[in-house]
Amino acid sequence: MTTTMHIHVRRACQADAAAISALGSEHYPKAYEEAVESIYEKLKSAKASCWVATADGYVVGYGLAFPYLLNECCPLTSAAYEEIREPNCTYIHDLCVSARFRGLKLARQLVEKIIEANALPHLALTAVLGSQAFWAQFGFQTARLLEYHGTPAHYMTRPAKL
Repeated sequence: MTTTMHIHVRRACQADAAAISALGSEHYPKAYEEAVESIYEKLKSAKASCWVATADGYVVGYGLAFPYLLNECCPLTSAAYEEIREPNCTYIHDLCVSARFRGLKLARQLVEKIIEANALPHLALTAVLGSQAFWAQFGFQTARLLEYHGTPAHYMTRPAKL
């Protein structure tokens, strides 16, 4: 007997914070782990630009983004996310898909949702763990190299409209 799993991409909500934190902790090095409280605050303030992929109701991927300032990196360790008064970019803070669900193009779907929902002039992110080639597929270009939580990273940007 085979079963078909229902996969759905939807806006994230605050109730997803614990599942997002657990998934990130499972797939990222310890230096990149983010507390549930920090994720909860981001979801509370930026729910229009945060997305989850679910399989039969369970979170198997996520993309967190929020209004921010171009050329600034949002720290992972900040538990209290404060809305930016005059944001000029959507900052893609984190993207993760469970290893069991890779190959289904869920990361692409999550990024496309973030891009579609963007209403600001630019998008930006900090590419870590060698992910810059993935982001380049969406038109992101390296603006500068930096160290992010002890590892080399690429700060990447793109205009909202390509």
